[in-house]
Amino acid sequence: MNIKLGAVCALLGLAFLSACSTLNEHENTARLTTQYATIKVIDGDVGRAERVEDIASDVRAYASSEAHLTVDLLIGAIRDRIDWGDLDAADTLLLTTLIDELRAELMRRLGPGVLPEDLRLAADTVAEWVIAAARMT
Repeated sequence: MNIKLGAVCALLGLAFLSACSTLNEHENTARLTTQYATIKVIDGDVGRAERVEDIASDVRAYASSEAHLTVDLLIGAIRDRIDWGDLDAADTLLLTTLIDELRAELMRRLGPGVLPEDLRLAADTVAEWVIAAARMT
């Protein structure tokens, strides 16, 4: 696994954060940004596209099934999807930092409590966008 595939998890988390926060006000812009970033990460690699779709499907299922979804549970699920053994020290540092920044931003915006239902619905919508973008490649 190279850094791009490892970064898929962090990308999805960042895409969820940015898209969910602007979903109601700027849905078309959020969808375009999410799908563009997804296609750029996939970079024409069919295997990577399948992996992105799998991860987005997992995040979607997790967000809708977890009764008490919190930021820490979501970050834990993202960390669990990364094969840390396949990364060198620099890539590990990069992904760890990205995920830590994602967690800090989510905590700042949402707090440590259970995520609201409207955010879960937004996460489902964003996952659909990511899956659609993966299928375009």
